[in-house]
Amino acid sequence: MQQGCDGDATAPEPSPTTQRFLTVAARSRRRACAGHAAEEQPEGGRQAMNNIIYIVGLVVVVLAILSFLGLR
Repeated sequence: MQQGCDGDATAPEPSPTTQRFLTVAARSRRRACAGHAAEEQPEGGRQAMNNIIYIVGLVVVVLAILSFLGLR
């Protein structure tokens, strides 16, 4: 920690990598807070993604059952 002009401790200057990370994180936070993430994906796209996740889950469960029974 460095001493400021009036005697209180100040944080050191962040590195360029840290500044870039903080900028990207702030941009992501602003987008999420503004609701852009929900607007970018239409309802049909969300439904398709849910269907894909559901099918993959079913396949995993079926393979686990077959493996448990020794049929795989």
